[in-house]
Amino acid sequence: MGARSIFINRNYTIFMVGSFVGATGSWIQGVALGWLAFELAHSGFVLGMVGFARMVPLLILAFPAGALGDRVERRTMLMFSSLGGVIASVPLAFAVWFDMASIPLIVILALLNGIFDALGWPVWSVFIKDLVGPDRLRLAVAVNSARFNLTRVIGPAIGGVLLAAYGPAVCFALASVMLVGVFVAVLLVRLPPRPPVNAGPWLPAMAEGLRYAIGSPFVRRMLIVTGGLGIFGQPYQHLLPAVAGDGLGVGPQGLGLLMTAVGAGAIVGALISGVRAAQRRSLMLIVTLPIGVGVSLIFLGVAPLAGGMPLAFASLVAIGLFSIAHMSIANTTLQLNVRDDIVGRVMGLFTVVQAGLMPLGSLALGAVVDRAGLTTAFTIGAAGTIAVALIAGRAWLRAPAGSAPVASDRLG
Repeated sequence: MGARSIFINRNYTIFMVGSFVGATGSWIQGVALGWLAFELAHSGFVLGMVGFARMVPLLILAFPAGALGDRVERRTMLMFSSLGGVIASVPLAFAVWFDMASIPLIVILALLNGIFDALGWPVWSVFIKDLVGPDRLRLAVAVNSARFNLTRVIGPAIGGVLLAAYGPAVCFALASVMLVGVFVAVLLVRLPPRPPVNAGPWLPAMAEGLRYAIGSPFVRRMLIVTGGLGIFGQPYQHLLPAVAGDGLGVGPQGLGLLMTAVGAGAIVGALISGVRAAQRRSLMLIVTLPIGVGVSLIFLGVAPLAGGMPLAFASLVAIGLFSIAHMSIANTTLQLNVRDDIVGRVMGLFTVVQAGLMPLGSLALGAVVDRAGLTTAFTIGAAGTIAVALIAGRAWLRAPAGSAPVASDRLG
């Protein structure tokens, strides 16, 4: 597969380059933010609370934002979302620089960042479909996932070095500049105007999306399996500063290395999701990959007790591989099997279960860390992830290669 086939057209290439710059800055910010919160509070619950503030807007706003994406220009929504993210990030750099940082301020700014994320995330993958068309969507989403997770390797590595050498203020300042990349890229994209959409009144349109999702066995099962991963399997991300600081004692550079491990695995997972064999067994993989995340979480929980940094690193590589492969395969399979006039609303619900449920798990598992320790918290997360996948997705475990949802499942 050559570079020409990967960078599908001019618009897609511009969008990927800008997204790469912006996402790298976001990961640099994430390393510094998690470590700053941990240094100020030394509490797993506070780490969970910061994660809750950053992600809970997705739980509340992602579905309405997806419905909005069915009605207005998705390019405009992404421009507003990316610019708002820059505006929300700048005050944090100034606050740390002038020694005014506090947990309440971190939570407020994380919440503001989350609100702008909620406006952009539900339409991101649908915008990619606008750029490349349905025939190239699987490749485009796989490349987008690989691009995002390459920054997940580079960003934390840079962030860990900068944080150890210069402190969080430099990390936040650099991140604020790099976050402009997405806005500039979307500004440069040229697309023909969307044809007029007769979307009807707002609330009935949202109700239609809910009825569609609930009434379609395919969509319903997809959302439940992904939701189990979101609420039980993904909150580990917000607890990594506690793993690095209290569990392994490796400091900020060690935290950057742990986050880099997730990104390294995720790149492999993104590439696997785009190969033909994975596409032919997409329904089975959508269920088995979260089970792999659950098993890997158990090993991550054991690492502070026995195995140390090598076991934690290997566990996080596996978690990154399994979780991103699931998200990429589920994303494209869902988009390609729902009606075009309702895809924004369905992907809004997908964002809710994929990322919007994560803050609930972060808050709960953060409290478990403070009361019972990291090992217990990760074991609970693993059990929940595996149980939901097996219960909700058992019918897909027997799906033959090349199988797809039947029409009645797709349309509800």
